[in-house]
Amino acid sequence: MRQALLDASAEDVIKFDTNVFPPDKPTTIYLTSELPRITQGKITIDASDAGVILDGTNLPSDTMGLVLSSSRNTIMGIQMINFRGIAIYIEGGYYNVIGGARAIGAGPIGRGNLVGHGYAGIDLLKGGGNIITGNLLENLWLGIIIEKDSTDLPVHNVIGPDNIIAHNIEGGIRIDSEMVTVTITGNSIFDNEGPGIVTKSNNTTTPPVIRYFDLASGIVNGSTCKDCAVEFYSTDTKDRMIFEGTVMADAFGNFSFNKGEALSGPYLTATTTPPVGNTSEFSKPTSAPTPKASAFYEPILAYLAEGHTTFQDDFSNTYKYYTGGVWDGPGGGSIWPENGYRLVQKNDPSREMTFPATGQFNATDFAIQFDAEFVSGNQLDGFGLYFRASSTLDANYKILFTSSTGGWQLTQNKGNITDLGSGTSVFNPYEVNTFLIIAKQENLAIFINGDLVVERNDLAFSGIYNLLVATAAETQRQLRLDNFQFWNLNGLDF
Repeated sequence: MRQALLDASAEDVIKFDTNVFPPDKPTTIYLTSELPRITQGKITIDASDAGVILDGTNLPSDTMGLVLSSSRNTIMGIQMINFRGIAIYIEGGYYNVIGGARAIGAGPIGRGNLVGHGYAGIDLLKGGGNIITGNLLENLWLGIIIEKDSTDLPVHNVIGPDNIIAHNIEGGIRIDSEMVTVTITGNSIFDNEGPGIVTKSNNTTTPPVIRYFDLASGIVNGSTCKDCAVEFYSTDTKDRMIFEGTVMADAFGNFSFNKGEALSGPYLTATTTPPVGNTSEFSKPTSAPTPKASAFYEPILAYLAEGHTTFQDDFSNTYKYYTGGVWDGPGGGSIWPENGYRLVQKNDPSREMTFPATGQFNATDFAIQFDAEFVSGNQLDGFGLYFRASSTLDANYKILFTSSTGGWQLTQNKGNITDLGSGTSVFNPYEVNTFLIIAKQENLAIFINGDLVVERNDLAFSGIYNLLVATAAETQRQLRLDNFQFWNLNGLDF
């Protein structure tokens, strides 16, 4: 094996004699030192018709297995076990292929590779256009890692389809790179102790929001970034197991998927991949086919799930701050973009932040959806949402979420403050929370992460002037906002 790697020239194929490596009874090669790096390029190592095991038990700690330092190489059909370092390491190179279809070949895993019982499976340091497909990955640390220094070619690396990534301790796939882009598609990722996909870089994509799905009919609706690809997975363990399909979001970020047959369920989760950028982490698994609400809101939720968005901002633009537009900051604070988000910082405890000036849409009846997460400051005070019916404080409704107690309180500022109700909140200040607010005539409903938190049908909405977000009394607190959508419901009879 060692000599074959040294002697190989570009376009050579290294194959294995099935008399020595029978496919039904694989033969083990116990390595005693690191193999030569593959520097020639265009080398194929093909064990798809044989039974070949590379065992790293006798290697020192941190020793690599197969190291690729060139481009357009292919590795398929090999079982690599017990490596204390990285089993397959793409040190630098483009358009390498790791794996293939497991159904092709007489060997036990066809063209796929089995990488297991080691420290980490496949590591990409530098390069683009590499494909990792059809492999079985089960390791002590990670299945696949895209390292922080990954740079160069502006072509997506692709993880998938048909990798099975399971039982890895830290997680299935970790993306550290801020430069190279990675598309993760069509894999089975399950039973990892850490997340199925975890991103450690700033070049992250927010997971999609599933607003509605019906397992029996195979229908899923929701929202994500515009023109992004959304993939759906069913699971029975609140982890990712069964790939269901993919669909493209429209120019407003809305998506509607119909598989044409039942989804496996009972839980459903999804990822999203933008035209430029990395695939997101998985969305939170949900088993609820639709948010729990009274019959009044059911047709409204169905209408929102169909699209019909009046305005959307995914915060991918680069403007810093301006007044008189959708994002309008009074003197008490500031709003600015950061890596595709909006950061709201309150500089004056007596002032709030406008989010947004809904009056410019001339909508008295509307729905608003956005993601919110605290990124700095004392998180125990929670934050408030204000629904203001005019430029004065008359009929100013406020709901305050207090994370320290897990509760909410709805009040009305009209003369003296009137307490209109309180309850238990599902808001988590340490995670991304999706808010959906529906105001229709005298009715108000607030959903957090798909669950109904507030429902009122007796509020004096003569018209909404704007919606405000305040970050409690603490100055310099930052609230990260993303994926804003607005629906004008004026004149719609549900």
